[in-house]
Amino acid sequence: MPDYIHRPGIQIYSPPYTADKTSFYGFVLPVDKRVVQKNLIDPYLNEPLGITSNQQPRFEIWSSLVMAVFNHIEHFKSKDSQHKKLGWHTEEEFAIWIRVKDNTDSKKYWYHAFMTVDNFFAMVIGREVYGFPKDIGKFRVPKRPGNKSLSAEVLAISTYHPDTQSAWLQLAAAHPPGAVPDAEESAEIDVVLDSMRKNLDARQIESASEFLGISLGPIDDIIDFVRFALIPDQPFVFLKQIPEIHDTRKTCYQAIVAATLDVAFRRGFPLFNWSIELNDHDSHPLRRSLGLPDQQTFSPLASFWALLDFVVPTGRVLKKIS
Repeated sequence: MPDYIHRPGIQIYSPPYTADKTSFYGFVLPVDKRVVQKNLIDPYLNEPLGITSNQQPRFEIWSSLVMAVFNHIEHFKSKDSQHKKLGWHTEEEFAIWIRVKDNTDSKKYWYHAFMTVDNFFAMVIGREVYGFPKDIGKFRVPKRPGNKSLSAEVLAISTYHPDTQSAWLQLAAAHPPGAVPDAEESAEIDVVLDSMRKNLDARQIESASEFLGISLGPIDDIIDFVRFALIPDQPFVFLKQIPEIHDTRKTCYQAIVAATLDVAFRRGFPLFNWSIELNDHDSHPLRRSLGLPDQQTFSPLASFWALLDFVVPTGRVLKKIS
């Protein structure tokens, strides 16, 4: 293959990458699996492979839960021997994490359906190297939880119409209770998860199950869902694609790719009585894509804060399409 030619100011740093001192806020929400499969999994992971809706999907949503995530990454840089000399960045982001299963081998992956970041380098690296669906946003993400809300804005189109101009609009926010209760901080994942388990509201889970007409399963299923985000060696799956120059409805490169993140848990604690706000815009149809009710504010089934270190390695191609 020809060498990638780097330009000043828009370098694609080489992997692996480190994301040290990442303040990770996770909010677990119940969703309609059928809607998520139809809107977010099939179009981006199955249909590019030629798999139609009446066929067994290769990639299938694994849980009726998703996680809305806010991150503040204190120190992001390449570990490549040359590119690590170019400097480092901070990054803030919002994303929807979905757990999917590959039916060819039963392997489970995390998949990002929406992802907004505040750093141009992180956006370009994420999209062009891996296929993260990153766009640029504005953020308020404190390094530690307190009495301030989190928020993410995107440059969005509220309603598709020839006369609608894009504007900075709020995509998501998370709000603490009026008084933030003390929580036991621990460097042990199981201590954090046990504290979370004791404070999960079985009635809220049952109510959410009845409202969505689904079974969310026992409390331990929610705890296991959170555990997957905090333990090492977490595989992610992406659709990587580059549009064709003469017709952007076509691609000159398209592949299903994967990478396994090495997660190091430093410490964390549950968040109690927080609420999360998700907004819908025609360019960013967040709630409708998840099959959530037509309301803005939700009570997460579980919430937590953790301080993590990530290593993002070189990816691999699962299936080259074009």
